[in-house]
Amino acid sequence: MGIGGLGHLAIQFAHVFGAEVTAFSTSAAKEEEARALGAHHFVNTRESKAMKDVAGSMDFILSTINADQDWGVYVAALRPTGTLCFVGFRPPR
Repeated sequence: MGIGGLGHLAIQFAHVFGAEVTAFSTSAAKEEEARALGAHHFVNTRESKAMKDVAGSMDFILSTINADQDWGVYVAALRPTGTLCFVGFRPPR
């Protein structure tokens, strides 16, 4: 989740390590960039149908974003034993 500085690296590393990479972003404009970095799939998280289509299919989701999200939709995207890992966080206020 998140196609920015840290997200760019995450996509590239996951791809090189042989993972089937799905990039999640709120911006449809990031799809071409994500695919160029090695993502096999792209999900625009603003499209509820796209999120429903991936429900229960992810083994691992890495969040590199530091903004509030509807975390329930990401948890729903995980398989029953899937992992949601946070490496992006919001600085203290």
